Amino acid sequence: MNGILKNSYSKVLKELGYYAVNVDNIDWYEYQGFMMPAYLPHCVPVISKQTALKVVEKSGRPFVRWSTKFGQIDESQWWYVLRRKPWDIQEASRNTRSKIRRGMKKNVTRVVTLSEIREYGYKIYLCAEQRYGRKGFVVSEDEFEKKIS
Repeated sequence: MNGILKNSYSKVLKELGYYAVNVDNIDWYEYQGFMMPAYLPHCVPVISKQTALKVVEKSGRPFVRWSTKFGQIDESQWWYVLRRKPWDIQEASRNTRSKIRRGMKKNVTRVVTLSEIREYGYKIYLCAEQRYGRKGFVVSEDEFEKKIS
């Protein structure tokens, strides 16, 4: 149990403020009070019962959870949304296609720069909180800056 995070996904999660640990060369992060592997579901390494027990002990969280049968047809307690082919607008209903096309005429889609996020991001963040009435999830401006940096 060396404790150093190994994969970039777990490092990003830690930078975003999630609690993350490495046990037996497997990265874990806290999700809704329990620990789960910091990997995409189809990339989770083999996990032994002993490793799971070490994660519980090291993290102090009540339990760990992971999927060992990703992609199988059998029912499981986990839901996965998979898209096995590219999405095509023709798959949407006529009404939805019309809305998408109107939106595409009125909006410009492009990658924003970090300087734009620094300049406008926090203001947009606050507006979203007001618009959707979700009080209490907005972090301080300093914390926001730390996350985008």
